[in-house]
Amino acid sequence: MNFDLLIFLFFYISSIISILGYGLIFQKIINIPKNDFCLGYSGLIGIFFLTIISYTSNIILPHGLIHNSIIFIIGFFMFIYFFFKNYILKKDIKVFALIFLFLFLSFLVFKAHDDFPYYHFPYTYYLTENSSYLGIGNFNHGFRTPSSLFYFNSLFYLPVINYNLFHIGSLVYFGFSIYLLVNKILNGLKNNQIDYLYYYNLLALIFIIVFFYRLAEHGTDRSALILVFIIISEILRILNKVKISNYDVSIISVLYALIISLKAFYFLYIIMLIPLIFLISSPAYCDVTSKLQTSVSIQVNAAGTQVERLGGSYSASGTNVGTTNTGDQLGGFSVNSTTNAVTFDAGQYSINSNATNWSLTESLLQPDTMQSGTLDVGSVNNFGNVTSTAAGVGTGFDVTIGSDHTITDLDAGGAGSVTTGQFVTEVTTK
Repeated sequence: MNFDLLIFLFFYISSIISILGYGLIFQKIINIPKNDFCLGYSGLIGIFFLTIISYTSNIILPHGLIHNSIIFIIGFFMFIYFFFKNYILKKDIKVFALIFLFLFLSFLVFKAHDDFPYYHFPYTYYLTENSSYLGIGNFNHGFRTPSSLFYFNSLFYLPVINYNLFHIGSLVYFGFSIYLLVNKILNGLKNNQIDYLYYYNLLALIFIIVFFYRLAEHGTDRSALILVFIIISEILRILNKVKISNYDVSIISVLYALIISLKAFYFLYIIMLIPLIFLISSPAYCDVTSKLQTSVSIQVNAAGTQVERLGGSYSASGTNVGTTNTGDQLGGFSVNSTTNAVTFDAGQYSINSNATNWSLTESLLQPDTMQSGTLDVGSVNNFGNVTSTAAGVGTGFDVTIGSDHTITDLDAGGAGSVTTGQFVTEVTTK
């Protein structure tokens, strides 16, 4: 591949990335949720933001190499920042890159618009040389109706490539719009929303690709017409909603501002916004959910016994005393292997013959006797703590719940049973 072509490709890709960077930061500024970020809208919003920068900066500064390079680099690094913050999904990048790689081929093949050498290029070139053009329409009839496209293109007078990206404006309008429609169609398939809006987006995409594929025919008119298709899609989407949101207002405002800035004639398309006026002024609706629930719970307890055994302990301490029993054993416990009875064997102690002072302390806690076999419900056994409950009686439950949520014949039931009747009212307002 020719080295000049590689340089051109690098600046082509970097320029698109820079535009996206400005779109992403502008979306962040107006608090658009992360999940609503779309590279198509990010690109169009980036064009809008850069157009405003171009108009305002040209009042005092020409769009020279230093001015444009600074703007170019800032947008590039803002895109990198949002990319690593996961505001951009990798799957979106793949589709986006595929579209603009195809458009790069058309960028190389197709010539510029017929009016490009007449007044498109000269006007854009003058913006890079001087600032605050007044009365320039006296020199060229085309200068009397300048388009925002010229101001936008003037920002791409860059080092190395110079003026070779002066017709990138039409391409990015075309590319971002195609991606936006493709994204709408894919989301419709993913969410199984195959409705009239889905078919409109599909037909709009086909129409734009078939009839507007030649960049040489775009000029300032075709880009505005493409945005008209996009804004109609947004209006149809918004009309399906109960109330228009701030996000919807932002998108419509940006799209319409771009349309009339490209060519003032398209101001007449404001008539498309009339349905949205009624939606904005319509009363607000809320969803009220009322829930009535009546229930009866009946519980009959089973028989059960809970015991807590009492352990035993023995201790002895003394001074100037000793044991006199066989084996010099202290007192202790023993268990009968037949009856499981626990007995205590007392210790036998004697005082030392030469002791003048002596002391002996014994402490005994008698343990429970091991219970053989099963326990009988209601019986009191030889344990430290016993809780025994007889089986409940599951009779006498004649409760009735009427269609009017009334509870009748709610009896206590038999012994060891619990009955609970309740009526719950729940009101939810959204």
